[in-house]
Amino acid sequence: NTTAQGFLFGTYPVSNLLGYGSELYTPYNGPNYANSNPNSTTTYYNGTPSVNYSNTLANPKIKPYDVQSYEFGADLKFLGNRLGLNATYFTTTNGPNIFQLPVASSTTYSDQIVNGVTTKKNGYEIELVGSPLRSKDGLNWDVNVNYSTYKETLASVYNGQTTLYQNNHLYHIGDRLDAIYGTKFVRDGNGDIINSGGAPIQAPSQPDNAQLGLLGYADPDFSFGITNHFSYKNWTLSVQFDGRIGGKLYDFTYYHAMNGGTAIESATGAYGAARNADWVSYNTTGKVGNGGTGSYLGPGVTILSGTPTYGPGGVITNLSQLTFGPNTTYQTVQGYLSSDLGANFDEYYMISRSFAKLREATIGYNLPAKLLQGSFIKKASFNIVGRNLLYFAARKDIDLDQYASGYDASTKGLVGNDGSIDLSSPTARRYGLNIHLTF
Repeated sequence: NTTAQGFLFGTYPVSNLLGYGSELYTPYNGPNYANSNPNSTTTYYNGTPSVNYSNTLANPKIKPYDVQSYEFGADLKFLGNRLGLNATYFTTTNGPNIFQLPVASSTTYSDQIVNGVTTKKNGYEIELVGSPLRSKDGLNWDVNVNYSTYKETLASVYNGQTTLYQNNHLYHIGDRLDAIYGTKFVRDGNGDIINSGGAPIQAPSQPDNAQLGLLGYADPDFSFGITNHFSYKNWTLSVQFDGRIGGKLYDFTYYHAMNGGTAIESATGAYGAARNADWVSYNTTGKVGNGGTGSYLGPGVTILSGTPTYGPGGVITNLSQLTFGPNTTYQTVQGYLSSDLGANFDEYYMISRSFAKLREATIGYNLPAKLLQGSFIKKASFNIVGRNLLYFAARKDIDLDQYASGYDASTKGLVGNDGSIDLSSPTARRYGLNIHLTF
């Protein structure tokens, strides 16, 4: 095995086994050979065999990834245990993690492997439990409400450095690492999109992708859950409602639907009106609207005079030296969505991560003991279970529940930006019947 990782998850097909099957690897991972200086043969000049060494400098003193966590909490009970409050504050230090950090080119290497980056996560969780109704033979009601939140920031970088470049952005000490940076619309002082030739303009590239702007944060502001349990004689009812509020996500499904013209938004509102106008014009004159250019007029303005200069985040820094006027260049809807917008503006496809679900509802019935007398069954109960019965979100083309967190300190991965989200299915309802018998 010549790959960086000694063992890969699952089954990995190898093409040179003469047709006798696939090579198998353990799913428990194994040694990682990234901290090494492998060599290989190559040719640099005139076909002369040469030796090629890794341009990443190994570190014989590397240490494993470390996590230190401290929690402080209280568990309080009141009114004969009918009311309870659990509160926990936690702080977690992740690292220093193993990173490949740049080195001077004079060393003949490009990176070195070091215990280089430490992050800190702070948060708290509050749980309120209560029993508003208690009755031996009547109605009982137990309720549980919980709330949790956290934030993870960059705490330190190797050798006293104050910045870290990853996930297309240069983060500074104290910055939230779940911050998503991507391509945004260039706007004037009133917040209007600036166009050129009918299409939104793009900010020019800058070092370290400084032209990318903040699109939001991948981690939610908070998570919540509410569980109610009712019982009356032999009947029971449980209802669990939960969700996450806040955070942003690049909707890859929405991008493809708009780009392909299959999203409902591409055929309603201004898009729908322009499509219909082009259809009528084509059937009448053989050309789409406005003499063949199209009937859709993108929102925003255009620059009438002056040349823009750009600062960090793709923001124009000399707005006072520019003159703006309305956008007057028409396009076809498909041309605007597929070419002008296309994959050029991450901002257009960012959606809220906020969602709420009726996670589970269960109705149960316990057979009376007198009905089981004389049988070998001591207890019997029946439950009808429904999961994901209701789903509340701004967009329902994907199940936001599958993206539980934004930044992962162990992998340095960010889930929420363009490139980290794949096409996925919406949430699905499930129903079941449970039978419990005690002998």
